[in-house]
Order: sequence, then structure tokens, then C-alpha cells
Amino acid sequence: FPSHDIFASYSNRIDAMASFSVTSETKEAYENRIDELFKTPEDIDRSKLGELKVLDIGDVLDVVGFGGLPVYVHEAHAIDDGRYNHPLTKAQWKKMPQWLDNPALVLERTKDGNITIIAPEKTKDGKAIVIGLKPEVSKDRFGNQDRHLVLTAFPKDRGVLNIDGQIESGDIKPLYADTKIAPAIIVTGK
Repeated sequence: FPSHDIFASYSNRIDAMASFSVTSETKEAYENRIDELFKTPEDIDRSKLGELKVLDIGDVLDVVGFGGLPVYVHEAHAIDDGRYNHPLTKAQWKKMPQWLDNPALVLERTKDGNITIIAPEKTKDGKAIVIGLKPEVSKDRFGNQDRHLVLTAFPKDRGVLNIDGQIESGDIKPLYADTKIAPAIIVTGK
């Protein structure tokens, strides 16, 4: 496991804060919409899909320097990632708020500034769950507010999580690690 000092400083700050920043209204709306999206995804009119609020405030993203903005996912990503491209289940998508607010690792890609979040648990078959997020997305012509936007989520089904190698090469910058959970997630190399 990488022994980077930056992990400890952010871990201590996050451990001290109240996490899981989602109101009961946002939680209920998110879970109900995930149920709808997974019920019959083949019948959904994709042109009518929009963004779905996952968290009212991304606490971890705020602590690591990206501002206390809400976190959204485009509904098409839940359908595509959950049904066609990467097999996350409805139950796993419902855990997205917890995974975003209590991650094992948060890493910043140096080439584009996007965030890679490693969920604090693995799939039943032992694969790490990777979440790609674009931080600080600006208001757009559709009326969406400033926010963080989940771009994808999937089980790491090919290759290994070469976190140490990517940090050493400068491809990613470590922003946060739950030092109790992260080693178990990445040590196996899946």
C-alpha cells in the first residue's frame, strides 16, 4: 500500500467530520429513480433522461479542495453502466451515495483533473469498484447548477489497480485514503 503522507492528513480531517451528506428527500428520490431506471431500462426514452442528484454536498470532495457542491449522475450512465457496459447492479447503484461520501481512495488524474474514487467495498467476486467523476462542473444551458458529476462506475474487471505505479509516474495524485479500508481494496491487485 502506498505510504504517502498526504493520505494521513486528509484521512484525519475526513474522519473528524460528519459524512454522508444527503437529505432524506434526496435519498428517497435517488433510490426511487434508480428503481425506475432498472425496472425496464430497454423501454426508457433516452432523450428524456436527465441528471439525478446523488448527494446534496460532496463532503469528501470539499475536504480535498473541490468545494461543497452537490453530486449528480446522468441517468444514462446508471442504465449504461448498470446494464450494458459494466455490470453494476441496482443494489450497488443504491450504495453510490455511501461510496462517494466514504470512499476507500480518492485520486486526481493529472492529465485532465478528473477524479477516480475507489469504493470501500468490492463486488461479490472480489473486484474493486471504480467511480469516475468530473469535479466542479459549471452551470450549463439546460439549467443544471454548479456540481460534481459522476461520469462512470464499474467493477475493475481487467488488469490491476496499479495505484502505487500511477502515483510514482505522476499520472495520478493521491487526495484521500481511508487507511483502514484502502489496503484491503488495493492489495489484491484487482
